[in-house]
Amino acid sequence: GGYASPLGCLPTRGLWTFASPSFPCRTGTSRSPASVSRHFPRKRQASRVGAALRLYPWWVALIVVTGLAAALIGIGPGGRLVMRLLAATSPDAQGLQTEASETVGQITFGGTAAFFLFGALPAAVFGAASFAVLHRWLPKGRGGGLLFALLLLLGAGTRVEPLRADNPDFGLLGPAWVALLSFSILVVLNGMLITALMGWYSRRLPVPAKHWRSIAPYAFATIGVFLLSPILLLGVLLGGCLVSVISYGLPNAVHWWRSNPMFWIGRVLLSAGALLCLPSIISSIQSIWRNG
Repeated sequence: GGYASPLGCLPTRGLWTFASPSFPCRTGTSRSPASVSRHFPRKRQASRVGAALRLYPWWVALIVVTGLAAALIGIGPGGRLVMRLLAATSPDAQGLQTEASETVGQITFGGTAAFFLFGALPAAVFGAASFAVLHRWLPKGRGGGLLFALLLLLGAGTRVEPLRADNPDFGLLGPAWVALLSFSILVVLNGMLITALMGWYSRRLPVPAKHWRSIAPYAFATIGVFLLSPILLLGVLLGGCLVSVISYGLPNAVHWWRSNPMFWIGRVLLSAGALLCLPSIISSIQSIWRNG
């Protein structure tokens, strides 16, 4: 089953409670989780960890496919289009070298591939992973997608890309208002694209069954994509270790995460984080405007 959310039908029991709420005893009947924990604590813990690790590839596949699709149809082409726009509006910069050692005004296969692998794909996967974590505290529907896109612009736009104040390319390409407007629109549209893609795919991606063979397609597809980026693959492996530790040592983590107090705490923290990021983006916009 599932519950209504921006991600569509997600597993009802969450990441660490994929196993059945009752555990079969030796006589063929069932016992409550508390009773099972008293009689078979180690077996119960192992079952909980196994259930979490079976469901973990579902989340990873959801994030990977969403990020890859967003990079292919959104951030990748959109980023190159913005670069071409800025090159066209900066005739004095033709032939100069950018921060990425690319020549302004030239489109090469190597430059496009490098931008996709080291720029668009990591940014899209990061956006998808961020939405998977934050979606519970966002409004449903298009309003939630727009709010997430604005939070992405506030939180990452000025610290990573594309509105990083210390990027020397803003001194070459301009005018400043064109760069600021085009990059801001790109981030917002791609944030909304990520939410739409993840919501659509989450309703169509089947949850793995309780046998390990069911996760094979998810595992192979995920590893195949992440081989393009060893750093992301390392992050997936570390995430699996973290899931194992949490599911083993904190059996009530899911109930705490999905509790009503945590819902309001998360919204308060998101609001506070957005307010704390406002001075940074204002300072970055002022710096880019002066340099442009």
